[in-house]
Amino acid sequence: SGFIIRADGVVVTNAHVVEGASRVSVALRDGTTYSARIVGTDEANDLAVVKVDAANLPVAPLGTSSDLVVGEWTIAIGNPFGFVLGNSEPSVSV
Repeated sequence: SGFIIRADGVVVTNAHVVEGASRVSVALRDGTTYSARIVGTDEANDLAVVKVDAANLPVAPLGTSSDLVVGEWTIAIGNPFGFVLGNSEPSVSV
């Protein structure tokens, strides 16, 4: 699970999602799947950035931390188990 932060194919996910993967792919809600490469990871914060070769992708609107207040609700959403991997080689769908 992850989200697109730039229309040119930059995706943020968790580092543990891509850790040890020999292949990474990104599957969109409409069923389109892209092969991806890991740009970087930050294990301490469990973040990873992956890149797909695509254009005009839908981007998740991001807010700013200065708009937040103490005690405000947050929600984490993902579906890492929504994909079936069909081979024995480690692979990840983001």
